[in-house]
Amino acid sequence: MKWYEKAAEQGIANAQYNLGYCYEKGYGVTKDKEQAMQWYKKAADQGHESAKEAIDGMESGGMGAAVAGGVALAATGLIWKILRI
Repeated sequence: MKWYEKAAEQGIANAQYNLGYCYEKGYGVTKDKEQAMQWYKKAADQGHESAKEAIDGMESGGMGAAVAGGVALAATGLIWKILRI
């Protein structure tokens, strides 16, 4: 954690993203969505694509992945129905 913090504070986008992820999930730190968002935004400002996706996910309440998962399950069910015909 110490090294992520040092690197993030020096402006390294990957470290900022990783630190945001740690705060979002509570890995090695107390879970803190506000801290996570701050670090993700710093990384996203430098063009870090995963940070941008993380921000989108947090702002939408994580529903994007749930919807995509539901669509995938529905498609799988449809394929099985077609194969059984």
